[in-house]
Amino acid sequence: MIIPNYVYNIVYKNRGLTWRREPQSFLGSAQDFAQKTLLTWISNNSENADELVVVNVWDADQEGAGDPANLICQVTNHQLDEGPFDPDQINVDYGQYYIHSAEYDFHADPM
Repeated sequence: MIIPNYVYNIVYKNRGLTWRREPQSFLGSAQDFAQKTLLTWISNNSENADELVVVNVWDADQEGAGDPANLICQVTNHQLDEGPFDPDQINVDYGQYYIHSAEYDFHADPM
């Protein structure tokens, strides 16, 4: 059985960054590794747990660790919430989405 090696970074609070470039062997999926890493980080950094925290994972045996195009998994602390969720909530893994609403007045919103 081959145990995968992962490298990761954690991005948090005003673009704070923690890198782990040494390959870590983990028996399980990249998703399981990312979630375990996130939970460990949150338990050690509870003062930042209310901020958006993102764990990015790369395959350490492939070139391109650190390149967003080569990500194999991404988990955020917002994904740990089990709901209930707003039925109008939109979840996206990555990207910018422009949503047009015919009933929203951008000029009337006090922002």
